[in-house]
Amino acid sequence: MLRLFVILTLCSLGASGTALAATPIQSLALHPGDLPGWRVPASLDRQGPAAFAKQHGKALKAIVASGFVEGTTAKLRGPGQAFGLSITARYRSARQAATEATRLYRSNLKQDPGLNAAPITVPTAPGALAFRISGTMQKHPVTGYEIVFTRGAILSELFVIALAKDIHETRVFAAAGILANRIEAAS
Repeated sequence: MLRLFVILTLCSLGASGTALAATPIQSLALHPGDLPGWRVPASLDRQGPAAFAKQHGKALKAIVASGFVEGTTAKLRGPGQAFGLSITARYRSARQAATEATRLYRSNLKQDPGLNAAPITVPTAPGALAFRISGTMQKHPVTGYEIVFTRGAILSELFVIALAKDIHETRVFAAAGILANRIEAAS
């Protein structure tokens, strides 16, 4: 079975205001309908450091040391075997969130054999760290996106990859804009 991953990572760090701190982390993630053609879970769980570390295969000590407070992860399903994630996390400070966004971006730039990552600008998410993935997986052309941006102490990541024919950059960028605006509105 062909396994394809659609990679769009949008990391968005929330403002340090009281309104944003009181906003449930799950409400800042991707919602059903935000990315047309993709299935997004209708409800998400709040994850503390231990649950988040376990789900993402990370060391709890490293998660805590990064300043992580809470997060949520939405597993996205796109056309065919397309896959994605919408991850939103709250950190103790804006600086810690920005540091993690930069770390994520740099670590995800390293792609598997057959795939290339090229930095891009995402006009709907000003200040985002982003790249487009292109290449082949199992002899099929694929395209993906990783978009990471910060607003205060909130980090939101949107990651998608699919067959090149099944992914639409304008929809991915629009979803990134929805996430950015949602976090802005909560602050």
